[in-house]
Amino acid sequence: MNHCTKCGTPAPEGQAFCENCGEPLNQPGRSSVYCEELVQPVRKVTFGEAVKNFFKNYANFSGRATRSEFWYVWLFNVVANLAFGLLAEMGLGIFATIFPIAVLIPNLALDWRRLHDIGKSGGWWFILFVPLVGWIFYLVWMCTDSKEDNQYGPRKTEANRDIIP
Repeated sequence: MNHCTKCGTPAPEGQAFCENCGEPLNQPGRSSVYCEELVQPVRKVTFGEAVKNFFKNYANFSGRATRSEFWYVWLFNVVANLAFGLLAEMGLGIFATIFPIAVLIPNLALDWRRLHDIGKSGGWWFILFVPLVGWIFYLVWMCTDSKEDNQYGPRKTEANRDIIP
């Protein structure tokens, strides 16, 4: 029986990744724990999973959020704001006012987790206040692919789907 070098969880022979933390495991005949063949691609979430995680992690500023999580929630917010805008045209403007306020904190938390995913501190979010240049940096960072495991947690992969939301 193998054990994960990162968290110590026992793993059956031939298993490539730790079920607990997603860390690649040593396998016979492999020269390195971080062999290219063992690196799993970033997990892609569905639209529904992204929106569910968005509300589930309402004020969670720690951890990581993948690129697909971020952009699906962005799409959800655009569609929801358009729908509430239509309701405002029908005299139900209160909903168009309440929704942006209700999702302000979760959007900020998601932005911070997205910055963590690319290896940056959430404090870099304040670059948005730098005229013109700040928005360019922010947009580039939100489009950047996930980095490997970092101080904010392990990279989200299919191997650790059930462990990391």
